Amino acid sequence: MTRLPRPLALLPSFLRACACLPALLSPPLVVVLVAVGAGPPAQAADQETSGAPPCRGQACDTPPPPRLLALIDKTHAGISRGLSSAVTRVDRFFATENVFEEINTSYARVPLDMILEENGEYVFKARIKGKLDLPHAKRRFKLIIESTVVEDLSETAPLAETPPQALVENDYFLSLEVQLKKTGRWKIRPATGVEFRWPPDLFGRLRAIRYFALGRRWLGRFSSTAVYLLEAGAEVEANQQFSRALHKNFLFRSQSSLKWTQEKTYTEAAQTFSVYQHLSRQANLAYHFGIFANDQAGHWQVSQHRLWMRYRRLMYKDWLFMDLIPELRFPHGEDYRPTYYLTLRIEPVFGTALPVEKLRRSN
Repeated sequence: MTRLPRPLALLPSFLRACACLPALLSPPLVVVLVAVGAGPPAQAADQETSGAPPCRGQACDTPPPPRLLALIDKTHAGISRGLSSAVTRVDRFFATENVFEEINTSYARVPLDMILEENGEYVFKARIKGKLDLPHAKRRFKLIIESTVVEDLSETAPLAETPPQALVENDYFLSLEVQLKKTGRWKIRPATGVEFRWPPDLFGRLRAIRYFALGRRWLGRFSSTAVYLLEAGAEVEANQQFSRALHKNFLFRSQSSLKWTQEKTYTEAAQTFSVYQHLSRQANLAYHFGIFANDQAGHWQVSQHRLWMRYRRLMYKDWLFMDLIPELRFPHGEDYRPTYYLTLRIEPVFGTALPVEKLRRSN
């Protein structure tokens, strides 16, 4: 490990100072939210006055839908589109896992982290996730390379002393994914591939995703991923998100996650709450609080609490981002005493345009 020429006593003050960076680097942009709604339904013409022929057979047994139900249905669809649009913009700017799971075009992101620990030492972490459209496949088939087949709830990716070492120490998986058609409101994506190691480990994966609206203001997203590796065994993960566009330039999200891994023989759980703030076309801010638990000891116990902020800025054109992430962790192994971290992330994102539209919310 390499020591930075900074005294440990300055680190907490430096972390607190990071909260002021958005105000210094980019002035907040007041975002005017456009109400998402639906106009009144078109009035149906009366059958007798319009000259339409009388109904015959089974058509007479099925009355037309009441106007109130048609209005509710149309309003529900409009609100769902508005909520989905706001959530998608946030996910794309922050390059969340939702984007990688659902995008239908070629896409790649390579985040490289330099993590400053409380003792003044720093380490590196790197990940790779990429999708490539196959020619003449009508965007149904994707060639995928990634450093993990199921996300790690506790984010315990390999740490290294240098950036090249961080890339080398990852496990890499190559797979072919297909998006099934005629699955209703579900997005079903089976995949099969191989882990790059010796001997190679073949695997199969099935991912299912569905969005749904809750009332007028909430958008839900459920996703489940099941993986089976011939050598390592089975892994299953489920995520439930609830997102809501708040007043002006804020979006709130709650995410509940559950993961079971045959190799670990225990179950992990996580609950995170996030608030995303739009600052400008080139900068956004996110506030996160998370509780992580597992049943490794034979009963459920909290493994750590985490409190972190993520300032993300577009540095070059629409593909090179920089993140500054101050964080407090309260691990069970340290009797929940706070541990400070500061992460600087450089992340190129390829294959998708940056969404610069303002957030929208429904009234």
